[in-house]
Amino acid sequence: MKTIFWNLKKNNNIEIIQDIFICEKPDVMIFCEFDNLQIEELSNQINKLNYIYLATPGCNRISIFVKVDLNITLMNQEYYYSFIRISDLNEEDIFLITLHLSSQMYHHIDELKSYIRELRFNIDQSIGDSLEKNFFIIGDFNVNPFESPIIAYDGLCATNGRKPSKSVNTIKSKKNVYINPTWKLYSRNEFPGTIKYKRPSGSSFDVIEWHYLDQVIINQKLNENIKEETIYVLENTKNYKLFDKLNGKVFYSDHLPLVYSFIRS
Repeated sequence: MKTIFWNLKKNNNIEIIQDIFICEKPDVMIFCEFDNLQIEELSNQINKLNYIYLATPGCNRISIFVKVDLNITLMNQEYYYSFIRISDLNEEDIFLITLHLSSQMYHHIDELKSYIRELRFNIDQSIGDSLEKNFFIIGDFNVNPFESPIIAYDGLCATNGRKPSKSVNTIKSKKNVYINPTWKLYSRNEFPGTIKYKRPSGSSFDVIEWHYLDQVIINQKLNENIKEETIYVLENTKNYKLFDKLNGKVFYSDHLPLVYSFIRS
C-alpha cells in the first residue's frame, strides 16, 4: 500500500497533482488545505486515472482520493481527522487515520497534546487493541516527532525504535506503544523536514528551521507484518520541481508531500 499526504496551503495546481498521481501511483492520496472548489475539477481529471474522490462528511480539513478498486468503509469522521477501513479479501483489514491538526500559532502545544490524547483514546475505542489490528496514521500533526504530544505516555505514545517494549506501565495504567517511521528521515541533513519555518518563540535559543510536522505513525501489529517499508519526502515529479535543494526553497506550497509505502509479509 502506498499513501501520500500533502498540505497544499491552497496553492492548488491541478497539473502538478495529476503528475504526482501518474508518477507515484499511490493507493491513497490525501490533501489538506485544498480548495474545495477544485475538488470537482480534480475528480474529473483523475477519474481517467482510475481514482475517485472519497467524501468524508464531518471532516472538513482533509480531502481523500483513492483507487477505484479499493474497498473502503468510512468510520469516525471528526473535524480534524478521518478514520477509514480498507478491506482486502486476501489480507487482514487495514485502518487508516488521516489528520490535519491545528497550528501552534493558534493553540498551545499542551492543548495539542490534550487533543492528541483524546485521538489516541478514540483509536483504542473505535479500532481496538494495537496488538491485534493493523492501522497507521498519516497527516499534519503540527508538532515534531520528538515533541511531547507525540512521544509522551499521555500523548500519542509513539517511539522512534522499531522493536520497542510493546507497552508502557505507569502507577495505575498501561498503554501499548506506537512506532514512528518518520524518524528515518532525520538521517538526511540537507533538509530534515517537510516544512521550513522559524519556531514560534522566534528565539535564538531554538534554532530549528526544518520540521517534520507531517508524519506517519504505525501500530505494533502492522509493524510486525511489514516486510518492506519506504518513507520519503517527494522533491520532484516528472515535469515539476517541488524543492530546490541548493537554495533550500520549497515550491507550490510551504510543505512537501510525504510518501509512505509498505508491503506486508
